[in-house]
Amino acid sequence: MSDKTKRIIAGFEHVEGSYEIENYLFGDQIDSVTPGCWIYGDTVYGDMRIGFNNWGTYSVPVMAYLVHMNTVRLPTKVKHQQEIAVVNGYSSSVTTSIETEISLGTGFVAIAGGGLKITNSSTEGIHNSTTRSQKIEMEGPGTFNIYQVHIAYAHCATSAGSLAHLFKYAKTLARPSARQPDREDLYFMTSIATNTIVPVASKNSAAPLSWADIQEAALIEGYDAEINGGMWSIDYSAFDTPGSHY
Repeated sequence: MSDKTKRIIAGFEHVEGSYEIENYLFGDQIDSVTPGCWIYGDTVYGDMRIGFNNWGTYSVPVMAYLVHMNTVRLPTKVKHQQEIAVVNGYSSSVTTSIETEISLGTGFVAIAGGGLKITNSSTEGIHNSTTRSQKIEMEGPGTFNIYQVHIAYAHCATSAGSLAHLFKYAKTLARPSARQPDREDLYFMTSIATNTIVPVASKNSAAPLSWADIQEAALIEGYDAEINGGMWSIDYSAFDTPGSHY
C-alpha cells in the first residue's frame, strides 16, 4: 500500500447505515467523490463454511468502498441507457484471493445486511460472485465513471486458525480454554456487493481502492486481535445476544 493510499484511508470518517454511507461517499459531487469510509456496524454470529467445514464465526461490517464498473463517454446532449454487469454476492476480487470456497448461511443477509442494501435477498446465503445485467441512465455530454458500492466485512472464525494459509491476508490468535486448550481463531475479510450503483462525472471521480489496500488498512494495520481494538472491533457478546444469530 502506497503512502498516498495510506493518507487517503487515514482521512476516512466512521459512518452508520446506507444513508450516511451514500451521502459520505457521493455527497453533492461538487468536489470529487470519496473512495471509501469506515462503518459502525453490529456484530453477528453464525456458521460460515470455509472449505469442507462450518465454523462458528463473528462477522462485522468495517468499510464501504467504491468499485469502478465502467467508463462511458457521451459526446452530445442526449439521454443514454448503458447496460452494465452488476456484481451480486461476494466482490469478484474476494473469490480470486482465497484458496478455498467460503459461504455465509441463509440468515446472514437478513441479520447482517440490514440497512446496507447488499445484493442477495434475505432468503439466500452468499456463496460466490456472480453478475447480472442492469441499465443505468445518464445524460451527456460528458464522460462518466460508474461505481458500485461494496461492503467489507471482518470475520473471526473460531478455532479455524489452521486455515490461515488459505488467505492472502489473515491473522490468528491463540484463545485456549478449558474445553479447547488448543483453540486458535482465524481473522480475515470478505467483501459483498450492494445495490447502490451511481454514475459520476469524470471531473468528480476518484480512483478506487484495491481489495489488497483495504485488507492491509483494515485488518493488517487497522486491527489488533489481542486487544480487540483499532479502527473497528468485534462484539463477542453477539454469541449470547438475541437477534444477532443467523
